Amino acid sequence: MNPIAIDCETDSKDSRKANLKVVGVAYSPTQAEYFLYPQDREKIQQILADPSPKLGHNIKYDYRVL
Repeated sequence: MNPIAIDCETDSKDSRKANLKVVGVAYSPTQAEYFLYPQDREKIQQILADPSPKLGHNIKYDYRVL
């Protein structure tokens, strides 16, 4: 199972006030895509439910926002 890298883009630095805008996902160094929130909410939920390990920069913030 390959790890998945995730990065969230929001409208605030405060995770308690932030509104999720975009979720970027990298499956490998050459394969990545992004999803708009809330339009792609279902796809984002599927990715997060995948049992693959999740990696990310500032992942604690992203976890709180998600």
